[in-house]
Amino acid sequence: MSISQAIEKREQGPGALVAQYKGDFQQVLPSHISPQTFVRLAQGVLRKDEKLAAAASANPASFLAALLECARLGHEPGTEAYALTWFRNNKTGVPEIVGIEQYQGEIERMYRAGAVLAVRCEIVRANDTFRWSPTTMRLPQHEFDALADDDERGPLRGVYAYAEMVGGALSQPVVMGRGEVMKHKAVAKSEKFWTGPWEPSMWKKTAVHELEKWVPTSAEYRREQLRAAAEVTSLRTTAPPAGHATVTPGRLDLHEAEVLDGEVVEDTDPADPAKQQRRLFAILGKLGVGNDRRADRLAIYTALTSRPITTTKDLTADETVLIADTLDGITRYDPERQQEELGGLVVEGRKLESPA
Repeated sequence: MSISQAIEKREQGPGALVAQYKGDFQQVLPSHISPQTFVRLAQGVLRKDEKLAAAASANPASFLAALLECARLGHEPGTEAYALTWFRNNKTGVPEIVGIEQYQGEIERMYRAGAVLAVRCEIVRANDTFRWSPTTMRLPQHEFDALADDDERGPLRGVYAYAEMVGGALSQPVVMGRGEVMKHKAVAKSEKFWTGPWEPSMWKKTAVHELEKWVPTSAEYRREQLRAAAEVTSLRTTAPPAGHATVTPGRLDLHEAEVLDGEVVEDTDPADPAKQQRRLFAILGKLGVGNDRRADRLAIYTALTSRPITTTKDLTADETVLIADTLDGITRYDPERQQEELGGLVVEGRKLESPA
């Protein structure tokens, strides 16, 4: 094949098809992933895996469907959050590409929603000490030698998962024995990931998938919290019936420049607007959004309240608490992930601020 033929083939291949559908991906992608980045990553996956690229050429519809689902969930293709694989359909003989959201991806969506501080998911093996009584225990008791290898701990026996929520509450724990996990395996599209080194991950994925039913996994959760807070504020400011006292919600009156860098103060009084604003500024400082990034702060406020915010004074006390709680959750991430989350909010916030 000549160089010109190779170039022509590449330009007409599945990689070029991905670029053509950039607008479709943009419509479903959340703000923390740009369509340009998504397209480049998808093309990179094709370059790394020749068999996947061949399957995408033979069945581009299944490839695009898997990518659209990946975009809708807010993941990057070909990562530990969302894998792309293929198998040959025995009935048609045509290869099909499927996207698989890994358990890491489901946990990532839980964190992204802003309601979860931590997720724990553990495999239980035959030689572990495990106790669980759903009627008398809040969480399972599980002990094992963390330095023991899998053979020493024994065969897979069960799996469990639970989440610690913002505010300290615990989710409903999910506890599954081998029999229940095997029921999920029986209805899986492909069993090739259920054997060998991937089997423990599939057990974890099964438990985390069930946990998803008990915790928020969408960024819309943040919006709903703030929308509810706005409704409460609206009710407070509605004129009361005659003879009733007027209750005016507290407004934040600290000057915009009073940003405090440092550690978050945990023992703030929710009823004190000034303390809540200082807490918010401290969290922003911890995330690197200080005095020199006022526009970014306002864009973050706008994104999380779904209304234009031109000064911190525009925030109600309830909105300040909820924004601070959301950003406090982001501080748990590594620095690179923090900047990705903040960058998404800033982009979204500036879109909201732009005129219709």
